[in-house]
Amino acid sequence: MLKIMLVDDEENVLNAYRRNIRGQFVMKLFNDPINALNSLKDDKEYSVVVSDFNMPGMKGLEFLKKFHEINPDTVKILLTGYADLQLVINAINEGYIFRFLTKPCESENLIGAIKQGINQFKLITAEKELLEKTLRGSVKVLIDILSVSNPAVFNRASLMRDLAKRIIKRLSITETWEIDIAILLSQIGCVGIPSEIVEKRIKGIPLDAKEEEIYYSHAEIGSMLLKNIPRLEKISQAISLQFKSSEVIDSAEHNFIESNVLFIAKLLRLLNDFFWIAERGIDHEKVINYLNEESYLYDALILGALEAEIKGAKQGYITLPKQLNELKEGMILAENLSDSNNYLLLPKGTVLSDIYIHKLITVSQVRQLPQQVKVFVKA
Repeated sequence: MLKIMLVDDEENVLNAYRRNIRGQFVMKLFNDPINALNSLKDDKEYSVVVSDFNMPGMKGLEFLKKFHEINPDTVKILLTGYADLQLVINAINEGYIFRFLTKPCESENLIGAIKQGINQFKLITAEKELLEKTLRGSVKVLIDILSVSNPAVFNRASLMRDLAKRIIKRLSITETWEIDIAILLSQIGCVGIPSEIVEKRIKGIPLDAKEEEIYYSHAEIGSMLLKNIPRLEKISQAISLQFKSSEVIDSAEHNFIESNVLFIAKLLRLLNDFFWIAERGIDHEKVINYLNEESYLYDALILGALEAEIKGAKQGYITLPKQLNELKEGMILAENLSDSNNYLLLPKGTVLSDIYIHKLITVSQVRQLPQQVKVFVKA
């Protein structure tokens, strides 16, 4: 059942709430707005919050604004006197107050306002759920298109995402759905360029100037594919910048773009270059050395986290040969893994996950793979 919160510094008002609306709603009462905000650390799921305006320590408007920052979906109702009307009107215009009631307020008016607030909350959450389902469906379709049209590119995007998760963890950054989806969809523009150019790039075969221009255009193609999908606008921005240097990304011409979007773009630039070099069969630690030689292209913190991750990954490990059915999550490939046609499945340095292991076993049923694979395992 949906909960409501009522906040007033006067105990007699809270007691009146208990008497008059008990049984109508599941409710929590607070006589201190600061305590009410602190309680949201443990439970912030409220459909409606009702607050008095004039409270010591924190005014009702400030309280509801802070509440809105923590949970924007909760519907906010303010109880106020006539002297405060202009302030309340301003707050409503800012968009975080649903309704205000003047004091004294009859219990039936309060109950009616709360019921309307609950209905508004249901509308907000239903619309949000529909949008999220639509978004998930759209993203899944795009990822499926990429995986079917060019499995090698999809494989690279998956490797990029796995490495990004470890970089983000080292940077103590909270992983967001935008980062995850941006990386998975970063290569979606490859569906719009000739497959032979993409294949040459992945195999490390040099491209001529015209082919390079065409290949790098996949950033803009991908951005155009995504920019009109609701809630993917920021991801579209990051993908369009993925081949720019860190300095260009941070330049004044991009001041209008949010900092988290710029971070994703810089992360993508580094991941793109890392795997472009690694896919040529170069050891991951040597890849880091190459990247450091052109460190001006990258964000120093992200490059440092990548270097720490790559160099720290093998500490305390020994190299052993393993059968495919002996592979375990967390093992690290000590060599490139290719099929009998020399098609690269996973590059050296890949940290194996259950998904990768399942994929290798499945591929081995239709393609010839090495009998044994050299991996790094914990000593």
